[in-house]
Amino acid sequence: MLNAQTAMSRPDHVPNLLQAMAFDAATGEWALLAMYAEAAGGRVIFGDDLVALELGRAAMIKRQAIQRETFLKKVAGIGR
Repeated sequence: MLNAQTAMSRPDHVPNLLQAMAFDAATGEWALLAMYAEAAGGRVIFGDDLVALELGRAAMIKRQAIQRETFLKKVAGIGR
């Protein structure tokens, strides 16, 4: 039943959330979770990938803050 409901060739069968969770748990993959996330404009990220994403985001924010500080000091004439 789960196979029929999750087959790409069967768009008329859409599993409910509990069935999708059962399918993902049974297969050990997160294909349906990823499909639901993508349909909502998101992505699924787990474990180390999430840590890497957050570290990258922190590095970007830090770089932007340094650039902003440098600009403001230049405008204010500080550090000449």
